[in-house]
Amino acid sequence: MLSYLDFIIPLFLFFQALTNFLRMFKRIADKGELYYMYKQDWKEHFVGTIFAIITIAFLVYFGRDHVNFHSWYIYDKYFTSPDQLFDYDLWYDLKYMLRDSNTVDYDALMSLRSTLRLFPMLLTILMKMLSDMAPTLMGAGIYGNGIFDGKVFYTYDSIKTYEVETEDDTTTLTLTLVKKGLFTREHKTVDIPIAQEEVSEIVSYLRHEIRDTSAFERNVRTIQ
Repeated sequence: MLSYLDFIIPLFLFFQALTNFLRMFKRIADKGELYYMYKQDWKEHFVGTIFAIITIAFLVYFGRDHVNFHSWYIYDKYFTSPDQLFDYDLWYDLKYMLRDSNTVDYDALMSLRSTLRLFPMLLTILMKMLSDMAPTLMGAGIYGNGIFDGKVFYTYDSIKTYEVETEDDTTTLTLTLVKKGLFTREHKTVDIPIAQEEVSEIVSYLRHEIRDTSAFERNVRTIQ
């Protein structure tokens, strides 16, 4: 009826999503005082909200047709221990016996199987979505303990340097992270669009939190 992989993989993904969820909320709780909030386009929040609503609606719709907890009476009626749920021979014999003798219990047995297989995965998807949405509780800006770009919260100790560049009337705050890429030795970067008139105020906050690369260090790096 079931295999252990039906539960092992969803449980692993669930605890991974739960860990990310709790880690993000811890960062949110420790974010400190808000120094500066970026002026974000309302479309970024609107699209994220619509996507979350659509995902939840899909989970509810899909779960309504494939998850049925009322079918659990089948377990009490034909099974004596949870291990029997993984006994393929027992399930095979029970399936064909009920199909010919009791269609109500047969439908309930099929429903119980789909419920036990799909519910852990649906719960995992929901937890993953909540962990991804957790940062939206914060406003994008500069906080006492880090910078939130609207999606990810970067603590100051995870930021190596920062740089402000303007090109084609577009001003960007580029954060160079301490963490390097998976397949490269180069440090990862994060680009945050900002308004030109916000530059001086943003830099005044970051100057005290992130030690920018000095001219001497840049020259040494260039020579190397």
